[in-house]
Amino acid sequence: MTRRSATLLLGLTASVFGARPLHGQTGPLVDSVSRGRASDPREAALAEVRDARLRLGPVRFRPFVRLRNLTYVNQSFFEDARGDLTAGAEAGVRAIVPFGRSVFLRSDVGASYTWFARNADQRRVAATPSLSLQAFVGRATISVEAQRDQFTSSLSSEEDRTITQRVDTVRGTVQYDVGARVFVFAGGGLQRPRYITEGLLPQDAERIAGLDRTETFDNVGVGYSFSPRTRMSVGYVETRSRFRLEPLRDGGSKGFVIGAAYDRTRFFVNLQGGVRNYEPEAPGAFPAQRDLFGASFVSYHLRRFDAQFFGSRRRIDSIFTANAAFLETRGGVGASIPLGTRGLATLGAFFEGGTNSYSVAVETAVGPVTRRDDVLAVRGNLALHLLRNVSLSVDVSETRYDSNIEAFDRDVFRITTNLSFSIQLLGR
Repeated sequence: MTRRSATLLLGLTASVFGARPLHGQTGPLVDSVSRGRASDPREAALAEVRDARLRLGPVRFRPFVRLRNLTYVNQSFFEDARGDLTAGAEAGVRAIVPFGRSVFLRSDVGASYTWFARNADQRRVAATPSLSLQAFVGRATISVEAQRDQFTSSLSSEEDRTITQRVDTVRGTVQYDVGARVFVFAGGGLQRPRYITEGLLPQDAERIAGLDRTETFDNVGVGYSFSPRTRMSVGYVETRSRFRLEPLRDGGSKGFVIGAAYDRTRFFVNLQGGVRNYEPEAPGAFPAQRDLFGASFVSYHLRRFDAQFFGSRRRIDSIFTANAAFLETRGGVGASIPLGTRGLATLGAFFEGGTNSYSVAVETAVGPVTRRDDVLAVRGNLALHLLRNVSLSVDVSETRYDSNIEAFDRDVFRITTNLSFSIQLLGR
């Protein structure tokens, strides 16, 4: 089996551990998949070493600056429902120590700043360190990482207000190539999201603080590589959630997950999913749930554009205590069009629909109602590769929520800009 086949495990692990979703609930199992084509992890590590030109002995340095989530949102459900302009910035330096061509040690030393135009109490500076080890030893591929991140993001599709979040993560994976085509893998980790509530009205702060939690994840499985570009895997997954302030929300899930990836020049498929059981730790604290969860992404290259199809089904913790969580189901279609002869700009348009479904009825003026929100979203984006190490993206979306409880009908307009660049200093 080639090292390229290891990207199935690494790609699925990235989606499981938090390739960051559109909204801010970044639990260790978010039922999302990577929309980017896989690359050989060892070659990517060697390329990073080559590009880091500033050196001090065996250590390579790569400074970086990122403007993340410069965002305007027009409304929210909270008591203080005015829109706000927010942004996050991060700067630091990555140190890379290669041990030959097989072991790579990385450490990021940096700081992030979150800024809110109206809510000054949400503005704050925090250290964002990380340490990771990646090793390719014989037939084994090993990855271990610990990091702290701080960023601005909307809470979820249930509540679109942008707030500051701090997430601590520890994770590890190992893959072993049994033969030319078969590989086994295992992984585990911990993620601890915290939501910054300073500057919010007391009732809003209480709802958000109730989502502070620690989540753990374990998986083990086996995969088969039909070719370097066609792979499948089957794994067993367990997750556990422990809430800091609301222990009646504590619970976990278990079940099997099937993953598959198919990568050709014109056709790309990435999917994972399976039936899992969610159960409360305290019997009867919330309804147990057995359902199909997962995500898929398909891209097909036509003459002038890429057609894209995507979907997901995942469980999201709710800010309302009557329901511990809701089921978010989405499906969509879109197109991505390269601009110019060199493909330095890409324009995209996407349409997405789905539902947010709740399991416990709530009291309304007309009696008990089990809430369901129908969702329709239109989104456009523009991505620019300005220079070799500079990229800019702008994303504009309009989302309509049509609920069977009239008070939850809403239209949300959002515009988000991201700028990222690494600084290349002259060195040996």
